[in-house]
Amino acid sequence: MEFKFYDEVDPEQVNLINLICHNEPAGARTIARIRRNDPFCSPWFRMYAVEGEKVVTQVGAQYPLIQTSDGKARAGFIEAVAGTPSLARKGYAKALMKRVHEQMLDDGIDVFVLTTSRILVAYDMYPKLGYHDMLPLSWAIKKWQKHPIGDVKVRVRKHPSEAEDAIFSEHVRGSLGFVRRPKNYPKLKCSWGPHYSDAVTFSRGDEQLGYALVRRPEGFLSIREMVCKNPADYQSCIKALENRFPSRYVTRSLMTRSGMVGHFRDAGFTEADTWGMFMAMDAKGKMSQKQVRALLGIDKDRFQMFTLDTY
Repeated sequence: MEFKFYDEVDPEQVNLINLICHNEPAGARTIARIRRNDPFCSPWFRMYAVEGEKVVTQVGAQYPLIQTSDGKARAGFIEAVAGTPSLARKGYAKALMKRVHEQMLDDGIDVFVLTTSRILVAYDMYPKLGYHDMLPLSWAIKKWQKHPIGDVKVRVRKHPSEAEDAIFSEHVRGSLGFVRRPKNYPKLKCSWGPHYSDAVTFSRGDEQLGYALVRRPEGFLSIREMVCKNPADYQSCIKALENRFPSRYVTRSLMTRSGMVGHFRDAGFTEADTWGMFMAMDAKGKMSQKQVRALLGIDKDRFQMFTLDTY
């Protein structure tokens, strides 16, 4: 078995393994676009376990900047873990993960993080490598309903504007976690795929109240990210959003600060059992779960993460 970087393997084999495991293409043009647009991409993008000329297992790692209680840090965000189904449970993924960790240490990464499903085979592997459960990924749902027309106006764009960047920056002031986004981050994140389909601006008169980034699969309105300057405006803006996009159901993706969750609960969303988990470990593997939680501000409800921050 050899370990190789993305640029050293057959891109068609890479595309095939992603289609099989993630049901999404990862052709050479798509990968080139992502690497060109996202400044958080690691230099080598993804690594592979290879037997002969055959790509067996894949692990990606991206390097977003995060804020910790110790200051600014680069996170090694594990993503796109995949493997040839017929060779599952043969030790390839665990060996590759260890090699990826070594490479990330060489690259100066401070903390390793990932999001995963608790129903996946890989979930049981991560604690053996040193990862700790940090937070279940929050998710909620409500039946769509039409509301009386209020004074909140909705404008729909393809991408957010600089005003939304400013609203986000104000929203995360004093928080830890994924608060250090580059300019136009939501737009560049769409290089990866359909993270959202519409950028929505809320206003009352000439005052911009906030924004939302939403997807609209058939029968659903999925709120991927939503921020209002004034917490008192959340319910009015959610009602305006429902009126603008009639659906069967409205879902809210992960938002990890309890105050954010509360705004949606007050608007009629029901918290649901979730399959997702955010996991982390310090890069040198010397910190306890309690220490890592304090590093990220999870213990004091300061950790900020939206769906767009995941890889």
